[in-house]
Amino acid sequence: MSEHAGHILLVDDEPGLREAVQAYLEDSGFTVRTASNAQEGWTLLQQETPDVLISDIMMPQVDGHAFLAQVREDIRFKSLPVVFLTARGMTKDR
Repeated sequence: MSEHAGHILLVDDEPGLREAVQAYLEDSGFTVRTASNAQEGWTLLQQETPDVLISDIMMPQVDGHAFLAQVREDIRFKSLPVVFLTARGMTKDR
């Protein structure tokens, strides 16, 4: 990818996973802002609209589904691409 392939907001409560995904994306040329929960993510969204929002599904207080609902209620973010990230990959976990 080219330098500065796009701007991503990454929201995940697990520091290790958040840092690993951030490093991978930055190595691929993306600019990444991170938040450790939905409230921090919402605050960052107010400051700058990313090209893509990547959010964990299972977070304390406000989970990814509730965060997405909040994001979609705001007209500015109706068409913002969102990718859910989860460590749960087994079919029985879905």
